Amino acid sequence: MRIIIMVFFLSLLTNIKAQTRGYALDTVIDLNGDKLKENISVKIFHSDTSDFIFTVNGRSITGVLEMRNQNISGFKIVDLNKNDKYKEIAVYSSGPSSDDDYHFYGYDSSVFFMNHIFESLTFSGNGIVYGEDWKGFWIAHDKYILNNETRKLEHIKQFAYYVGTTVKTIGEFEIYREKELINKVALVSKDSEITLLLCDNKDIEFYDMLYLVKTKTQLLGWAKFREIYDNIVPLDMAD
Repeated sequence: MRIIIMVFFLSLLTNIKAQTRGYALDTVIDLNGDKLKENISVKIFHSDTSDFIFTVNGRSITGVLEMRNQNISGFKIVDLNKNDKYKEIAVYSSGPSSDDDYHFYGYDSSVFFMNHIFESLTFSGNGIVYGEDWKGFWIAHDKYILNNETRKLEHIKQFAYYVGTTVKTIGEFEIYREKELINKVALVSKDSEITLLLCDNKDIEFYDMLYLVKTKTQLLGWAKFREIYDNIVPLDMAD
């Protein structure tokens, strides 16, 4: 009996905490503008291939978190485009380091997956979502657009990400004209000030990222972050 009471109490406490943070574990609402309310729920469902199960009107779909085996906070109803008849569901987990992990779903007779975004998000309500992705010492800014035909939340790719961080060098390294690190532009000298203007790709291994460097003489060239990091005053970095 004590075990049953304890399990019930923990389940109730989890539900209260989720709702306190603005997330629900279940609700009833019209998602597709047909004046009929849908029954919506989400439950932790850890397995080899899933971390949660999301259900609308008895139809379920499983999801996998960016950080496996973490618990979910619940879900929010979001209106990605206030000019259409639909509302969307964002299943959310804060991860182990307050990492924003969103899974987006829609419903129109059946539940469907829209996108998985591992970033802090701002919803504009006009079909555009802006993302901020912390990269240790700078923030990568992303844009997502709701495709009204496919009902997918699509990532708008950029040719690079703006960084804009100025650092001081304690050693020398070379910068190159091409991203393949060929055709040397200059040897960056020690005890100088440089600016990391752009990052080529934020989604590869941290020290393999390519940065466009501006030297004190206003020259531009690419370098791998490992070479930069080993030759600058240590950055204040955080997870």
